[in-house]
Amino acid sequence: MTDWFQNHKLFHEEYCKGFKWQQYVADYFKSCGLESILPNTRLGDVDPLDYSSEEFKKYRDEHGYDKDAYLDEPDLIVEGEILEIKSRNLDFSCPSDYPYDTIMVESVSGWEGKIRKPSFYICVSQKTGRMIFTEGHDSLRWDRASFFDRVRRIKVYNYVSPLDMWGNIEDLVEYFNRSRE
Repeated sequence: MTDWFQNHKLFHEEYCKGFKWQQYVADYFKSCGLESILPNTRLGDVDPLDYSSEEFKKYRDEHGYDKDAYLDEPDLIVEGEILEIKSRNLDFSCPSDYPYDTIMVESVSGWEGKIRKPSFYICVSQKTGRMIFTEGHDSLRWDRASFFDRVRRIKVYNYVSPLDMWGNIEDLVEYFNRSRE
């Protein structure tokens, strides 16, 4: 089976979808009066958002790529803190109505490959637009579990955390506001 990262069309779709949700979260924090910085979307000297998947495939074929080179790129920086954004095609509005007992935080390889660990993880419902969060420093309480990713068609070994470790996004906004005082 082909590495999903080498499937240019799928990679491009997932990259653009991920950035859409990063932008969504950034806009939310900005609307709350918080400094919110979206890091560069470029991969090397090209921005995938400026290309169709066919053009991006041509660029990647010509220039090559190293997926590990982007492992440590933050999704979003709010008030100087690194945030990782994960969107889920699930219907939820808060931790108490999340449809499972645990929430996928990040792939084990993704977490372990990061030099700068995120301070917070944001989980966004693609259906409701609601957001919940957990703290990155709680990683010692995370469990590991294997999942089959139906979109990328790969088995992924992820960190998961129990629902009691997640809070409503408004609580994170309050934390940032308090830390600015």
